[in-house]
Amino acid sequence: MMKNFLIIFIGLCVTVTAVPQSAPSNDDDDFNLDPVQSKDKICITEDKREGICVNEATCTEAFNVAIYGIFEESDLRIGTCPGEQWCCVHPNMSMITNTTLSPTRGCRTALKNSCPWCVALYRNNPRTNAPELYCGGAVVGSRFVLTTALCALSHRRSDVWVRLPGGSRQYPVNTTVRHKQYHSGTKEHDVAFLLLNEDIEWPEGKQDNLGACLGLRTPLEGDCVAITFDDSDQLKFTPLTVTAKSCSQQGATHDAACGRAITSGGCSVAPGSPVLCPSGSDDSIIAGLVRQVCKQDATLFGSLMPSAEWITDQLTNLTLATSQYTIEP
Repeated sequence: MMKNFLIIFIGLCVTVTAVPQSAPSNDDDDFNLDPVQSKDKICITEDKREGICVNEATCTEAFNVAIYGIFEESDLRIGTCPGEQWCCVHPNMSMITNTTLSPTRGCRTALKNSCPWCVALYRNNPRTNAPELYCGGAVVGSRFVLTTALCALSHRRSDVWVRLPGGSRQYPVNTTVRHKQYHSGTKEHDVAFLLLNEDIEWPEGKQDNLGACLGLRTPLEGDCVAITFDDSDQLKFTPLTVTAKSCSQQGATHDAACGRAITSGGCSVAPGSPVLCPSGSDDSIIAGLVRQVCKQDATLFGSLMPSAEWITDQLTNLTLATSQYTIEP
């Protein structure tokens, strides 16, 4: 009897240590955006499927990866993974293992006056509580939206959702993660990701339902195009000449760039939206993000290049293969 009691007591203690302290909150400072602790560690689950080693807080009882770690309780599972990691199956396993990774491009560049993965960010107006379009962004993969850290901060104060231009479906933002070196005063490293509750459903005819290609090695300079929205929330394209460094002392960081409208009075941009620069003969790629609205036909941009390592780390942690967001070696 005493022996059985000890076994039960020890089992309870082990189970308690495996229970996360609390469910992840919507505050990006509390959210652990690192579900894949050993993404190259291929293992076999208890139900005999090929999986990867992930943090226990992202593995369901059915041994499937729940990226956002939304469940509160778990049981201790003994397997082939180190530490507090469990063998789980990710829905995009074919994009994770090197043996099955497709060599074909998994993202889309943009042709002239097009932005197939651009989205509008909405929130309830703090004063009127009415829905308003307040920022832009670009879908990477099918569930992650690249935007500025300043736009992402709105998620702390109110519900934020995403909508394709001209569409009616709303995609709620689950949580956000912004660059840890982001400085709200200087605007340095003003970049963030919004994580949606579900995949974007692209309109029929969009090639392979692919997200944006990111120019992590593409200089933010030359004749580029920035995005804004008209009164009907449709995309508008503003040609600008982009040079390194800020147009003024404001936001004069190492990753800043100045965009000047080619025609007088023709500067209109949406904060958080992508800046498209040439990457080939006919197509463009995201080289930066809009940091502020236009003033006297000029605006402040931020280059992706200085944040390339951080961007890659975040998308890798989300098990997004490199081929799904870049075409560069």
